[in-house]
Formats: sequence, structure tokens, C-alpha cells
Amino acid sequence: MGASKKQLRLFMILGLICAYSTNAVYSEENPASASSRLATQAFGPDTIADLVEQVSPSVVNIVSTSNLSREQLSRLRVERSQNDSVRKLRRHFGLDGQYGDESGNQLRTTGAGVVIRSDGYILTSLHVVRNADTVKVTLKDGRSFDAKIIGKDGFSDLSVIKIPVVGLAAAKFGDADKLRTGQWVFAIGNPYAYENSVSAGLVSGLHREAKNFTPAFGARTGALTFIQTDVPLNPGSSGGPLINMQGEVIGINSFIRDEAQNIGFSIPSNLAKRYADELMQKGSAPHPYLGVEMRDPSEQAEGAGLVSGVEVTRVRVPSPANSAGMQVGDLILEMDSASVQTPKDVSDALAAHSIGDQISVKIKRAGQDRSLSVKVGSLPEDFD
Repeated sequence: MGASKKQLRLFMILGLICAYSTNAVYSEENPASASSRLATQAFGPDTIADLVEQVSPSVVNIVSTSNLSREQLSRLRVERSQNDSVRKLRRHFGLDGQYGDESGNQLRTTGAGVVIRSDGYILTSLHVVRNADTVKVTLKDGRSFDAKIIGKDGFSDLSVIKIPVVGLAAAKFGDADKLRTGQWVFAIGNPYAYENSVSAGLVSGLHREAKNFTPAFGARTGALTFIQTDVPLNPGSSGGPLINMQGEVIGINSFIRDEAQNIGFSIPSNLAKRYADELMQKGSAPHPYLGVEMRDPSEQAEGAGLVSGVEVTRVRVPSPANSAGMQVGDLILEMDSASVQTPKDVSDALAAHSIGDQISVKIKRAGQDRSLSVKVGSLPEDFD
């Protein structure tokens, strides 16, 4: 009996040693492996798939059709064949289109949208439906409806359309201001008419200006800043949602950098939701307007040195700036006695005003400082 007790004690001691050794091995786990294991536990291998099931009923596919005259169709084909930059721009905005025969003269544009109200209101990109004669919306369950354009906003490149149906699953919008670089996000869209396609990636950057390579909507003047992601986006992704790991829409996918790989830009949800509310209520979203295009003069040539102010590169006619006497080549130095250094500074100063306000602008022209008083106008609805 004594020997058996000694053996039992020995086995217990050996067991404790083995347990300690095993815990020690786990405690010395490679940090990278531990991080990967924790990430898997936090998200799980099917997390995005689960979220897609949750969110996708609020994402729609859109096909808009424009009836073109033979002259318009011929001109468009010439542009596409002769101007490579136009061709690329059209391709990456989903505007390559599919043409019918000359008797039909139709241009089809594909895109996506997100349901923002259960009674049929849908948010999408304006360039998906801008010149459409008909807009067809297809839901996740396969039902299709003709849509009516409720509002357009050329400044943000957003539009609200409506289909005659109730009881839709409306998306939940999150707070884009809480995003952090490196967060996982995913997109659902209609790329190349592959309906309800899902792609995923990371938030690559926040508050990105894109004025050097965008079309002329608000981004051209630095008035809008975007969420940059490496989520693969293709023609037909425009207007679809960018979604966080809580299943919330935190952006509306807008455009990509053509010559790059997976550099895409989305309008932050806070702005998109605000403009969508205005479009539903009023059919338009009023924006303070000067009517100038600008660039930072220090961008003109390397080694030229820093130059104060923001260069005016175009003055629209008619516009508040034109009425006030502003000219191409003027340097905007101050807005309301506050110095400005970038186009975004000018846009931010303008945004602090209401339509109809008088704003004092200090400029430099031909080496001489001048003061102008500009009456803030309203952005034209056909702004592009």
C-alpha cells in the first residue's frame, strides 16, 4: 500500500510538471501567431459572410438606359476611340455602356445603390443615373422595379431614387468619423453586371483629397474628402455601400484611381446621409458657391519655392466670383481676414457661410493686393 501511495504521489508531481510545461509553451507563443489566433477568435472565419447575409438585402443593382441621338452616339464613339483618358475615365465610372444597334441608340450604365428608407428610397452615385431616360432597380430577391429620380447633387455626385415598394430592408448607417486606418471593410456592388458581388480590404487612409484626378464634382476643388480603401472596385461598384465589421454603411463607393491598383475612394457616410436627407426633402442639396476652380501654386513646378495663396485656374461665367471681378491667375490670400493656403481652406471658409452672405476675399493680382466682396451663390443644379 505504501509503495502505491508513493507511486501515486510521483504521478501527480509529473502531471503538474507537464501541465506547467504546456502552459509555459503557450505563454511563449509567437506574437504574430497569437495575434492571428486572437483575430480569428474575434472575427471568425465566416464573419464577413454572416455580415453579407445581414446587409445584402439593403443593396440593389441598378441599370440605367439613356436614349441617344445618332449624333450623340457617333460623337461618344469618336471620343472613346480617340481620347484614351476619356475612355479610362468612363470605364472606371461604369460608363462604358453597352450599345444597341443604330435604331436603338442606347447607352446602358450599371451601378449599385443602398436602401435608405423602407418605403423605397435608395441612395446611389449621380453618375450612374445622371442622364438616364429609364432606371431599373433589381433587389436581392430578384424583383425588379422602374425607379424615379427624386434628387440629384452634382457637388457630391450623389442621387436619391425611389421604387414603388414598401417593407424594404433599410441599411444602418455608421459614423465614418470613428473610422481608423487599417480597419477591415467590405463592399457590395454590381461590377460588370455581376450582381451582388462582394469584395473586402482595409481602410488605407482618411480625409483624402482627390482634386488632381477626379471629375469636376466637389472633389475637384478639395471641397470633399474621402475614405481611401484597397477594396477592389470595378465599373458597376459605384453607388454601392462600403461596410464596416459591425454591418454599418460607412461610405458610398464613388471612384478609383485609374492608373493604380486597388486605390478606391468612398464618400463618408456622415456626408452621404446628410445630403441624402436633403435630396429626399427638397430634391436638391444647396451648397454655397463661388464659381472658381483652384490649385495650390506650389504644385506648379518643383523647386519653385512655396507661394502663399491659392491660384484661381478657372472662373465660371456666370458665377458670384465672376460678378465680383475675380480673374484667372488671381491668388486668393484670405477669406474673411483668415489666410488660406489650399483649395480646401477656401472651401472650408465658404462652407461656413450661408447662401446670400457677403464674404470678403483678399487676392493678389499682378503683384498687387486687392480686396473683393463676393456674394455667396447657390451651386447650380447642373454643376459638373
